[in-house]
Amino acid sequence: MRYLLFVLLFILGNAVAQPYPSKPIRIFVPYPPGGVFDAIFRPLAQLMGESTGQAIVIDNRPGGNTIIAMDLCAKAPPDGYTICATSNDSMSLNPHLYSKLPYDTDRDFVGITNLLYVDEVIVAKANAPFNSFREMIEYAKTKPGALNFASFGTGSSAHMILAWINTRGGVNITHVPYKGGGPAVQATLAGEVDLTYMGTGALLPYIKAGRVKAIAVTQTQRSSFLPEVPTMGEQGMEFQLKPWIGVVAPAATPRAIVSRLGAELVKVINHPKYREEVLIRNGFEPIGDTPEQFAEFMREDRRFGATLVKNSGIKLD
Repeated sequence: MRYLLFVLLFILGNAVAQPYPSKPIRIFVPYPPGGVFDAIFRPLAQLMGESTGQAIVIDNRPGGNTIIAMDLCAKAPPDGYTICATSNDSMSLNPHLYSKLPYDTDRDFVGITNLLYVDEVIVAKANAPFNSFREMIEYAKTKPGALNFASFGTGSSAHMILAWINTRGGVNITHVPYKGGGPAVQATLAGEVDLTYMGTGALLPYIKAGRVKAIAVTQTQRSSFLPEVPTMGEQGMEFQLKPWIGVVAPAATPRAIVSRLGAELVKVINHPKYREEVLIRNGFEPIGDTPEQFAEFMREDRRFGATLVKNSGIKLD
């Protein structure tokens, strides 16, 4: 009996001492395959897998305005083998759009790193009867309800910006939600909708080909990719939302593992090929902050999200 106890303690001791990571790591992605998140996380998974010596598995779990993936992540074992791609839509807007979520955004997650900020642009279909954001507002005022706007989901940042435009511009542009950014872009290219809002990198090939018109960039400064396109602020309607994409883990994940994951993710961000070809070339601003910095950033961004949602008048219960 004493010998058996010794063997069990030896086995358990070896298991505890096993270096991390010792098996594949899964990343929940809250959107369907083929969108912006996949373009960021699939090459990231490859490089991170090479660095850690373990497979990094992308698990797309779309639906529920990202709630499905975030709930799975919150309830996953906090052992470092399940982490979650996330954004301001999930962490800063949803807590104020819904009176009750199946998790607590503050308590159920720990931030690993903010990967990047997203350069965003509003585009119109190619044959739209206006060529700028200001002209679009004037057109919408003369033809109430005539224009519609594709978003990548009800309650998404694209939905928020439309609510902001309708309220501040005194217009009535119809919201048309799609299940992800890819379908929203395709609908605009096909002329099924008049307008959409997306990362500049995803839309740049279509803008350059003349298949859509860029009418405004949404950040406070002009985009280096579209220097000729005025900001919303230059056209009379400043918008403060700065979209971001980061990675979180279940809240009880050990600090040492969070730090290791953060270091691995920052290593990928700083990889010259990934940084230049995946991020910068596609309109993403690389960040890669520490878990502590990311936690503080998310707290501040959630406060801004509360104001934005309140002003939009949108509730999704």
